Amino acid sequence: LRDEMIKNGSESPEEVQWLWNEQIALLDALLRAES
Repeated sequence: LRDEMIKNGSESPEEVQWLWNEQIALLDALLRAES
């Protein structure tokens, strides 16, 4: 995922940060669902 972000460097830092926040929220939800 990180490599994709680096390769696709056209996004603004704000966009990248937002995307990361989305990913982290999704992962967090998945982890909670499993426990």
